Amino acid sequence: MNLLKSISTLLLILTFFACEEHVDNLLTGTLSGVVLFQEDYSPLSEVRITTHPYTENVTADKNGRFTINNMPTGEYNVIATKSGYKSQSITVTITHNKETDVEMVLPRSLSSDNAPVFSENHAPLNNAQLQTIHAEFQWQTMQKNDSVWYKLLLYESGASNNPLSFESLTDTFWVVNNLKFNTWYYWQVFAENDAGQTFSEIRQFRTMAFPSNKILYAAKAGESYQLFVADSTGSSRVQITSNLHHIWNARVNKQKTKIAFQSSQEMTPHLYVMDIDGSNLKKLTTFQVGGYFHHKIEYDWAPNGSYITFSSFNKLYRINPDGTGLIAIASAPEGKHFREVIYQPNGSGLVTILTGSSMKDRQICKLNTNGSNLEVIYRNDQYAIQGLAMHPDNNRLLLSMDMSGNDSETGRMLDARIMELNISSGTLTDLSIRKINGTNDLEAAYSPDGGKIIFSNGLNTATAMPDIWITYEDGQYRKNIIPGAFNPFWFE
Repeated sequence: MNLLKSISTLLLILTFFACEEHVDNLLTGTLSGVVLFQEDYSPLSEVRITTHPYTENVTADKNGRFTINNMPTGEYNVIATKSGYKSQSITVTITHNKETDVEMVLPRSLSSDNAPVFSENHAPLNNAQLQTIHAEFQWQTMQKNDSVWYKLLLYESGASNNPLSFESLTDTFWVVNNLKFNTWYYWQVFAENDAGQTFSEIRQFRTMAFPSNKILYAAKAGESYQLFVADSTGSSRVQITSNLHHIWNARVNKQKTKIAFQSSQEMTPHLYVMDIDGSNLKKLTTFQVGGYFHHKIEYDWAPNGSYITFSSFNKLYRINPDGTGLIAIASAPEGKHFREVIYQPNGSGLVTILTGSSMKDRQICKLNTNGSNLEVIYRNDQYAIQGLAMHPDNNRLLLSMDMSGNDSETGRMLDARIMELNISSGTLTDLSIRKINGTNDLEAAYSPDGGKIIFSNGLNTATAMPDIWITYEDGQYRKNIIPGAFNPFWFE
């Protein structure tokens, strides 16, 4: 992202920090002023006046006068804009029960009869409500000189940082991906040829709210894996990330305020957290995370959203979602590594898989949330197991078990089936009764109400892309709902 050049700063200094950034302050004052034309100091009418932080948009009257009442006390940028004139910005301080009067002088913009002229054809339309977080910008100019260069400026409402700036464009369209959910944006285009420079009106649009869909998953988008959401039938799919690097293995906290995920942004995959709207990205892990036969980072949110617990080699770690407070809460017995780790739905404890150097050397354990009192609750040395998910009743546990008996050095499974373990009785029930031979059922988890199970199924080859399926809790009915997808996470 390029810094805004000085002419742009004068033109647009946050004209647009829109309708939602208000200052909560019971002490108020008044801003009044006049806007004049620089050449003869005559009044300028129809000048748009706005402030940052935002309070209200007003328009100068025929005498160039404007007033904004009931402004919370404090310091503001006051911005004046009018088509055909260079925008101006000044800083003022609003004082309680006082009127602050300002004078703003606007010069004409540098242009000529041969400079580009913007037509009314543009997208997104002003005040548009997008049904995505990817904006497709279009504009059109009319000019006598065909050699025109464009610069697109995109501002986020309420943000104090510099805008996104896309410069030296020769086409009259541009796509910006991965904007924030439910956010107002403001945009303007500069057009320049040998005769001069002109600029379009400032327009605004709002991105879609975060979808109410309930299934979060990863799938291929272009050259990388990205995150999507869909409803419980696999319909209404929305891509929620768009990055050059892979993103997968995502989980939403129970409060639906943050998403944790694994990313290959660096050479070594790490665990990240972002707000549900895609903002406030934070890298959580600062060291290599792994273990025997690990293909992804194993972690889970605490039910109250206060912690994330993850496994790495022979340690269980706990960390705050803002990246602070990293501590090791448990050490595995000698010769063992922690693999999967999940919180019990009621927050009373953790469940984990301990694994040795052999793929079939695995056992399921429970322990307190502080890492104490490690206790084995299931062990089977005949078949490799992986994946953990617990029913809302805190007693039934899903896992995948490779019934082929394969003991691969790479961790490959040949006939992974979904098993349900009743912790109280110790009984194990096969739920993959309709699985196709030569495939693996993996990543099984209960729906929030416990009535269905979501999982991935794919060929047992190393490079096969799985699909996401659902089944009833008895395994009698299976349906493919999202082809070419993996890492399903069903949230409320």
